[in-house]
Amino acid sequence: DWERTAVSAGEIDFAALTEGWKPEDVRLATESYVGARWEGEAPDDFTECVEAARAYLHLQALGDLPQGPFKAKDEWRLEHLKTVAESRGLA
Repeated sequence: DWERTAVSAGEIDFAALTEGWKPEDVRLATESYVGARWEGEAPDDFTECVEAARAYLHLQALGDLPQGPFKAKDEWRLEHLKTVAESRGLA
């Protein structure tokens, strides 16, 4: 899918890849990603960057809905946004 091809933060790709995964699988993927990208030691803001990337993906998807404004089937995205906002003290 080349529709959204761009050069951007790797955390966005990581967030998109792991969306909807079980927490244990995300933890294992995070360990592998950090090991490959930073030889095992992630920057201090890595978790914050991944959370921001997850919020970005949901906001982008909600803004690109072909059927127009929000529909009930997209409510899970708002729940994820709320979780991210609460974890950052924004809600």
